[in-house]
Amino acid sequence: MPAPRFVASLRIVLDTPTQDCPVQWKLKDGLHCVHAVRSFDPSLHLPGTGARSFGTFVRQMHNHHFKSVDPFTWYHESFRPGCPWLDGGMKTRRRVQRRTKSPACSQPQE
Repeated sequence: MPAPRFVASLRIVLDTPTQDCPVQWKLKDGLHCVHAVRSFDPSLHLPGTGARSFGTFVRQMHNHHFKSVDPFTWYHESFRPGCPWLDGGMKTRRRVQRRTKSPACSQPQE
């Protein structure tokens, strides 16, 4: 199964670091974590991403089940350096749909 697009672009940025790269691997208590050095515009650094705010990047991290371990630092058990084959098993959170419609949305029955 292919990796989600966000995870694939995050992997590209982390595996090919540059001098001004805003995200990097960080070892925290023996765990390989993703660390954002600073707030950044994801559309400038993550290939194929249209998001323009750092808040959207944080939301995407949480939607892909990354756990926050420190400010600007996240961990996922399947996301490790040198293990891209594990990325395909990562899933996004499902959106919870409302069970009932509000009365304002109901169609009048004749």
